[in-house]
Amino acid sequence: MFRLIFLFVILPVTMPVFATQLPSGPMLGHVALRAANVWAQAPSAGTLGIEYWANNDRSNRKKMSAKVAN
Repeated sequence: MFRLIFLFVILPVTMPVFATQLPSGPMLGHVALRAANVWAQAPSAGTLGIEYWANNDRSNRKKMSAKVAN
């Protein structure tokens, strides 16, 4: 029972605490037929993740992540 309470009550409340707000971005840069540049400024080193999907098809979303250095 404690696991269910943790998963549905405590975890969703604490998850935003671990995420850091970006000072600037994300901003869309050059866009080509099969590629796009996305710019973001991070306040410290870590990992930046971006989730994307085709227009009106969020069920087929993809996620990319990259390490961010200072």
